[in-house]
Amino acid sequence: MSLAAAREIQERNAEGGYYSGKRDRVVYEAVLYAAPDLPQDIGQLCLELAQRRDIAAHIVARVHAVRQKRAEERHQREERPPHVTPMDGFGFSRGRRRAPWPDGPRDRVDSEFMEACLAGDPFSALVHANPAVALEVLLAVCIENPKGMILSVRVPWTNAASPIGARAARQCISAGRSCPSCGARLRMESFSS
Repeated sequence: MSLAAAREIQERNAEGGYYSGKRDRVVYEAVLYAAPDLPQDIGQLCLELAQRRDIAAHIVARVHAVRQKRAEERHQREERPPHVTPMDGFGFSRGRRRAPWPDGPRDRVDSEFMEACLAGDPFSALVHANPAVALEVLLAVCIENPKGMILSVRVPWTNAASPIGARAARQCISAGRSCPSCGARLRMESFSS
């Protein structure tokens, strides 16, 4: 039963827009406690939740169907005349994501699954049932997930305020070095996704 509940949570998280209110940890702990009874099934689920394996095919199919339905609904809403003029959204490019660490997760791991794994007692049931899977899951929940990189420019206002100074700063930045005349530097900033 805990396996089915955890699969349902996994499906809803993959679909997007799901918020549990921090109640999923209990289900994840129950799944970990059930590992001695179903070591292969629970092991596979834990590897998927730790972002070490691809999501099961039936979940991918369900997520695709739900997203397609949402896209159709959005398209129908857009065909109707809007009551309020939508504002352009603000945003920025997160840039390229760095490659995941060799033993780390491929993507962000659900924080409640992470907490359940690090709680101690529930995870020990998985360790006894399937030590190899437990090691891989533990590494994945402990290693940082891949993050995007933002390219930002630091330009002192005094030297680069003029169009000539700004052009020089852009040239130095596009060359990937610090500008000796204006002090502009290309800097990589990491952020959490």
